[in-house]
Amino acid sequence: MPGHCNLRGNELADMQAKRGSALPQPDAAIDTTIRQAVIRRTFQPASIQHPPPKEVFTKKPDKKTEAALLKADFKDMIRFRSGHHPALRQWQKMAGRSDTDQCRLCNEEVESAEHLWLRCPALMMERYIRQLGATMDEMIRLPSAALALLRVILRRLR
Repeated sequence: MPGHCNLRGNELADMQAKRGSALPQPDAAIDTTIRQAVIRRTFQPASIQHPPPKEVFTKKPDKKTEAALLKADFKDMIRFRSGHHPALRQWQKMAGRSDTDQCRLCNEEVESAEHLWLRCPALMMERYIRQLGATMDEMIRLPSAALALLRVILRRLR
């Protein structure tokens, strides 16, 4: 049976497959789910992870708190929390406005809302002072403290 005869690169692919099959194999069975996750993480481009829209937009502050916020501040909080704030490098890269999505403050991770709010080491003291940084829901539960931290974050990103 001719199969893949006379196809460019076929012999090289066969040789590589034979070399790969001769490599030592682990004795422990690998779960299919783990194997698929490793393949996905290795060979597929990283996608932007946003919280589900329902989670972002259905949790709103009470009317009194919302009324106390300026419209521009409320807009900034919603855009930041959803990952669609133009100051975020992750959003800028997705929109084609930046070549990189690395955090400008620490260069350790993608500059996403979650990274800045929860993990960025450059903002650790700011989070500690305001007793924030445990969950993204703090933007809704503690709007005045959250707004103060958001203003610091946006100022530092300029």
